[in-house]
Amino acid sequence: MNKFKKYTISLLVIILSLIIFFNKDISSNIIKNTLVLWLDVIIPSVPVSYFLGSLIYNYNSLFLLIYPLFRKLLHFENSTSFTLFIVSFIVGNPTSTVLITDAYNNNQITKSEASRLLRFSSFISFFFILMVFDIALSIPILISQVISSLLIAIFSKNSYSTNAQRKVDFSITTIIEKLPKTLLIILSSMIVSSIIKIPLLILFKDSTYLIPTFLSYFEITTGINTLNTLYSGIILLLFSSFLVSFQGIAILLQITINIKKMMLSLSDYLLYRIIHGIIATLISIILFLFFNLF
Repeated sequence: MNKFKKYTISLLVIILSLIIFFNKDISSNIIKNTLVLWLDVIIPSVPVSYFLGSLIYNYNSLFLLIYPLFRKLLHFENSTSFTLFIVSFIVGNPTSTVLITDAYNNNQITKSEASRLLRFSSFISFFFILMVFDIALSIPILISQVISSLLIAIFSKNSYSTNAQRKVDFSITTIIEKLPKTLLIILSSMIVSSIIKIPLLILFKDSTYLIPTFLSYFEITTGINTLNTLYSGIILLLFSSFLVSFQGIAILLQITINIKKMMLSLSDYLLYRIIHGIIATLISIILFLFFNLF
């Protein structure tokens, strides 16, 4: 069985390579566009979100003042859990998952709280959303993301409590050290997903909407760019809002390692990404209609 898998994967890689080789112009254009997208969207948004997230995480006195107001409503087991929730809006995934994993490994939160946080603290950075959508779409998407997460938090109770022991290292110095690697990881995931999509885009080049829309869920940055070229208005909002919640297969693969390290359920995470996506899509459409009617 293992040999069969190896042969199958090898055959697919060979077919993929041949398709790309005999369609150099299309392949090179797709990869170039991916690189430009990385420079235009990722480079400006990620460093800003990381530095701001670090400031909030390390100097969280203001948020600790309002923590008692949200602890019972959203069932946070301690202030660290609440801070991770707030920071996740800024830094986005997969960084928020890494921070949750580090907090669990440092005994700051329990395993059950880590699992619960993953359900409603897996965001795409607000800065990223503002970069890729115009204001008419970004506002409904941002609001719907927050409301959906609050609803899931309210109905996801945790009966455990713990006191923070050690602080997770998310300092400015650490960010400066890790940021180049993070940016390169994002670029590599964008390019790999683009390369995987090339054969399907070539084989189904007559498919104007179905295949490109399906492939947009492989990776969020290139995916949103594709959706922006295909759709507009409420249809664009429908597909984009769900993608922002689901976040794409590339991010899912990146965080799978962290979820397995904590021995948490990947199926539970996926289920709540889908639930989050459905709720957020419905709310964003309602908000979009409301804003356009009044």
